[in-house]
Amino acid sequence: MKACGDWVIVEKTEQTSASGIISSEGTFGKIVSVGEEVPNSIQKLVGKVVYYTASRTAQEINEYMAMHWADVFYVEE
Repeated sequence: MKACGDWVIVEKTEQTSASGIISSEGTFGKIVSVGEEVPNSIQKLVGKVVYYTASRTAQEINEYMAMHWADVFYVEE
């Protein structure tokens, strides 16, 4: 899967609760692709875990989220 324009593709991260329930709900994941119009500061985040806002433009595609790059607001280092 490859992002286009000013969009990024984020692979949703699964969490396991104390009771063993696996969930992929949340607003974070790993950036797997960025479009060619995304700023360099975001392009450098491919492979990093980021948090994003749950905007109306975000599109869920199986285990991925496609969103505008500006919806990414935090990176885990």
